Parts: sequence; structure tokens; C-alpha cells
Amino acid sequence: MAYNQKEYMKEWYSKNKEHVLNYKKQYRQDHAQQLLEYNKQYKELHKEENKIRDINRKESYRGRRRELQLKRYYQLTYKEWLQIWNNQDGKCLICQIPFDKPSDSCVDHNHITGEIRGLLCRKCNCAIGLLKENIQSIKNMLKYLEG
Repeated sequence: MAYNQKEYMKEWYSKNKEHVLNYKKQYRQDHAQQLLEYNKQYKELHKEENKIRDINRKESYRGRRRELQLKRYYQLTYKEWLQIWNNQDGKCLICQIPFDKPSDSCVDHNHITGEIRGLLCRKCNCAIGLLKENIQSIKNMLKYLEG
């Protein structure tokens, strides 16, 4: 049977997890100042690389962030959102003003059932939210505005 250092180390780490964690913790405590200095020097030496990497990361995440929000809050895929956008011709359902950019749209949904009603601009979405989706309040407001 051949000696496999990688397998041996893997097995050793799994058996000694507590020891390894304590060792790492103690090392960080003992060498905190050195680590801070090293990190400062590294950042200074790689300033331009880090700047470019951060910009690229931010740009790649920007589009992905919207997809994640749609999925998390509304159980809506980006394709489904895009279909709603196209059905509304990129306009708010209430005021019919075109969105400047897709990120300006808000997904309007029923807070009780979770059903998605459409895309609204921020102002219309806030108005509905301030009225607490109360149809009677909205009717009263309409009567008031009509005189």
C-alpha cells in the first residue's frame, strides 16, 4: 500500500479539527499586528489590481443581484420578470410613464397571497404602500380628488 500524504493529512485534519481551530485562533492572536502590517503592505502593492478586480466584481454582481432579489422576494425568475416588462412595454401600470431603466421598476404584489400584479414606478408603488393596499382608502381618495 502506497503512502499518500494528501489522504493522510485529510484524515488527520478531520480527526483533529478542534486542535486545528484552536491553533489557528491562537496564531491569529499572537500575530495580529504582523498580519495587519502584511495586509496593509499587500493592499498598497496591489492597489491597481484590487481596484480593477473590485470594479469587475461589482459589475458582474450588479445584474446577478437583481435576479437573486426577484427569486428571493417574489419567487420570480428573470425570464418571467422580463416577460412582465415586455407585456407592459416598459411602463408603469398605473401612471403609464416609461421606466428610464429596468432597475427603476418595482414588482407590485399582493402581500397576503404573494400574487404578482405587475411592475410599478417607485412613486406609484409607495402610494399603494402608504395606503396599505386598502381599496376603500383609495376610493375615498379618488372621490376627494374628483371634488
